[in-house]
Amino acid sequence: MVMVRYLCLIGLMGMSSAAVAEKGVRPGRAFLGWDEFTAWTQVPAPSKGITVYESPAIRVPSEFDQLILSWNIPNSGSRKYTFTVAVRQEGAWSNEFVLGHWVSGTFNDLRTSENGQADKVARVLTDTLVLAHPSNEVRIRVEQRGEASDSLDIAFLGLSAVDTRVALMPRKSDRAAWGTELAVPQRCQMDYPGGEVWCSPTSVGMVLAHWASVLSRPELRRSVPSIAAEVFDLGWEGTGNWSFNTAFAGTFEGIRAYVVRLSDVTDLEAWIVAGVPVTVSVAYSVLKQSPPRTNDGHLIVCVGFTEAGDIIVNDPARSGRVRWVYDRSDFIAAWRRSRNTAYLIYPESFPLPADPWGLWATRSR
Repeated sequence: MVMVRYLCLIGLMGMSSAAVAEKGVRPGRAFLGWDEFTAWTQVPAPSKGITVYESPAIRVPSEFDQLILSWNIPNSGSRKYTFTVAVRQEGAWSNEFVLGHWVSGTFNDLRTSENGQADKVARVLTDTLVLAHPSNEVRIRVEQRGEASDSLDIAFLGLSAVDTRVALMPRKSDRAAWGTELAVPQRCQMDYPGGEVWCSPTSVGMVLAHWASVLSRPELRRSVPSIAAEVFDLGWEGTGNWSFNTAFAGTFEGIRAYVVRLSDVTDLEAWIVAGVPVTVSVAYSVLKQSPPRTNDGHLIVCVGFTEAGDIIVNDPARSGRVRWVYDRSDFIAAWRRSRNTAYLIYPESFPLPADPWGLWATRSR
């Protein structure tokens, strides 16, 4: 079994969806996180100057038809990393699909995704692997080139899996979060030339600025244009690559950052009670009850809940008034469009909320 530092999934590999549900892992959603890679093996590389590390076969507790990878790599070494995944269906492994090229330090190359990858098994949509038919087994490879190293130089790797066929029933609200609002610095993307499309780096910047204040770490307080430059995805020609945004946040020492697909708004309530603001991806026209737009995806930061349970956010597209309250039902409908995608960014040592469904925990008990 893969040596995974992961709450809830250890011991569940290979179980049926029904058995997993009995153990508390919610079918249709799963998250696995690694901060050790001793079970991975080095495999032959395609050329000199490259080392390739491969995970064992990873059994996900319930079937999935979408995957997203996250990685945290210190910005100290000068290297390029290529992340690929393969899935197993009917006993055979698929081709390798590239889910991102990332560079650290002074490595002379660009960060980019590879759109256009597609065959009968799956296709890649920037940061997401979309399967034609569900699977429950995956294998990850990481190519590392640049400064020599005898190990895989990654601080953390996360895998978020979702089965889009599963309709999740809402859970009972955690009213302990109602009436709680975190003091998260406000930033507006419209304040910067070209910022009309910088909702994701602006949201990441607000969360990092929050931790800069909480931890007294001024280096976490970065300008929006500098973050936008760091997360720019040449393959997508924009700054909205989910994996790249969390990867940037994870370059800071002691900061853990990754993409998850949560189950419902109750999960956000748990994080707010824990004191952690959460960046979420929503359909903006649905959120504002306005006519649909061509590019409707938008990132905002959930900072709290009103006494009535509505959502308090820092909305980077709101000029002059970043703090905004959105109706709870409108928010739920808008967030659902992204399969409840969220960025979790927090100090590694921070006490996490309980994770009964196995959706975010990454440390062993």
